Amino acid sequence: MLIGIDIDDVLLHFTPALIEYHNHTYKTSLTYDQFKSPNFWEVWGGTKQESRKKVDDFFKTTYFRKMQPIVGAKEALFELRKKHNLVNITARPNYLETETREAINKYFPDSIQKIYLRDYYDFRKYSKRDICDSIGVDLMIEDSPYYALECLSPNRDVILFNRPWNIEVDLPKEIERINTWDEVLKIIK
Repeated sequence: MLIGIDIDDVLLHFTPALIEYHNHTYKTSLTYDQFKSPNFWEVWGGTKQESRKKVDDFFKTTYFRKMQPIVGAKEALFELRKKHNLVNITARPNYLETETREAINKYFPDSIQKIYLRDYYDFRKYSKRDICDSIGVDLMIEDSPYYALECLSPNRDVILFNRPWNIEVDLPKEIERINTWDEVLKIIK
């Protein structure tokens, strides 16, 4: 089976690192549970453009480069790679390709066969679903309700990690919600 796996908040603790950066840089006291929306400007205020700049600035920091793996992710990928082919499909911008490969190789060596960057800044480009369709992904593992819905198809299952920004979103029963990587392994085995 070919399994597509998102990176941020699925393999690596993106939002906690972003919160730490934002609180330090902008003297805020944001918490993880406040992130009820995937649109950061709706959480910390300001415009979409200001939010994009904050995130771009975050990408240049050690907060971003030192993101840690989510509990159980390393072990789960080690198990999954024994029987399945694993690829990353991320919405990260293309200019982060090097940093993305370095982080994946550091924390998940020999687990991921290829990394696809969808570049959420350029909506004229192909979608995550387009990537899944073109390479034949059988299962997509996500944290975004938008991408989970986009990737779901009669030929593809989707597993969604419960996160504050998706927990209140009504989704079709075909999208299986989970909380841990152990739950992912139980579903796939």
